[in-house]
Amino acid sequence: MRLMLLTADYPPDNWSGIGHAVQRQACGLSRIGAEVHVLYAAPRTSEFRGQGAPGPRLHNLHTRFFPIDPHGFDWIHLHSLGLAELALEIRRRTRTPLAYTAHSILALELAHVDGAARLIEAQNQLMRICDAVVFLSRSEREAALRILPELSAHSFVVGNAVKDPINAIAPSHDGPVVFAGRFARTKGIATLCGLLPLLHHKWRGLFILVGGHGDIESCDMVKKLASQMTSACQITPWLRPNDLERLLARSSLVLVPSVYEPFGLMALEAMRMGVPVLAANTGGLTETAAPGSGAVLVDSHHPENWLQAALPLLQDPALSNALRCRGPRWASEHFSETKIAAQLARCVYAG
Repeated sequence: MRLMLLTADYPPDNWSGIGHAVQRQACGLSRIGAEVHVLYAAPRTSEFRGQGAPGPRLHNLHTRFFPIDPHGFDWIHLHSLGLAELALEIRRRTRTPLAYTAHSILALELAHVDGAARLIEAQNQLMRICDAVVFLSRSEREAALRILPELSAHSFVVGNAVKDPINAIAPSHDGPVVFAGRFARTKGIATLCGLLPLLHHKWRGLFILVGGHGDIESCDMVKKLASQMTSACQITPWLRPNDLERLLARSSLVLVPSVYEPFGLMALEAMRMGVPVLAANTGGLTETAAPGSGAVLVDSHHPENWLQAALPLLQDPALSNALRCRGPRWASEHFSETKIAAQLARCVYAG
């Protein structure tokens, strides 16, 4: 099987979770025997030293000529809406079937954003004409079908993948409480900024917020929170994967208070590292952080409810240790690279 993956960014120079997700997908597909070519649009600023064979082959679209012969592929798999025109043109010229992973449903994510109608319609039109549309969770597919019922016959649910868990993680009951993600309304910044001052009165540890490039209102809320909590709250720019892993490995708790969440990759990455997770019971998180995982779900977005849910996880070592044990096993059993790759091959590419 020969696959072309199209993405706007790709590690180590990715600015989004999509680039990270595509890397995990590409590695998993290579492991199950596919020949994977990743075409990425971002200019690479870091030296790329390559990967041992077999592995995904990378091609930069910032070249004078198209970097690879587009003929002879079994599928084109598009991950970034900005490359839709390119993907459709390759399909037209080569008659290769086109799959598109909707990493979010823009009609839901951007519903409150002025001027987003053009982007929303562009995604809707793309999903109508693709040969296959992949959603990251059952809740996302169900929401999409309410908007575009015609997708029923050519849409599938395949989640994101994570690397294998790291073994022998020592429990960290005095590490920081961490949030990692965009400072955006959809990520539950209002809940987060209401919760942390309340939690600080009950738990005197450190809070670390990792992220950026969100909406202006949410970024202002984070800045105000940091000034109020002074040294108890640290704001950190985006971290490279290895640095984020090291932070998670020494954390006491990871917070995922999203209002809209197609999948919940950060919750899964934290569980993979053996860190307890407190997540909103919404969207893809209801599946990624389901009962039996290393997470506890909160039905409300009210800060007081989050406070009542967070305190036992920080104060009861037996409870947090149970979540630490369950998280890596859950990630491995349900979201390993090879498992997700096999689902793609069986459900999407075999069609």
